Amino acid sequence: MQVVQDRAGLPGNDAHARARHSGNGTLLPYTGMEFLDSLDDGREVWIYGERVHNVGEHPAFRNTARMLARLYDALHRDDADEKHLVTCPTEWGGFTHRYFAAPRSAEELVAARDAIAAWSRLSYGWLGA
Repeated sequence: MQVVQDRAGLPGNDAHARARHSGNGTLLPYTGMEFLDSLDDGREVWIYGERVHNVGEHPAFRNTARMLARLYDALHRDDADEKHLVTCPTEWGGFTHRYFAAPRSAEELVAARDAIAAWSRLSYGWLGA
């Protein structure tokens, strides 16, 4: 597989340029559908000499894309349900996966470990099977 630069000259997706904002301007992770839609951005991906026009729909990539979309949706469900097993608030008012927040205590480190375990249970430890 060969991944070529996208239209902006960046490899893959430039997440900061395509960041999702809530109604009040707070930076949020993608929803699953937004992630899948973001893959159809004109990026140039080739596999076995064939140009892939929509990464999220191509048989070689669609299961992985759908699994990642499920993980994004799990972040939003966790935040909406106020469980905060896999999410934690950010300093700018949004939320992120606990793993991406620098732990400041042993409890936060354990919570990050548990968040990764919860994500692994969603995917059965596999990505794109």
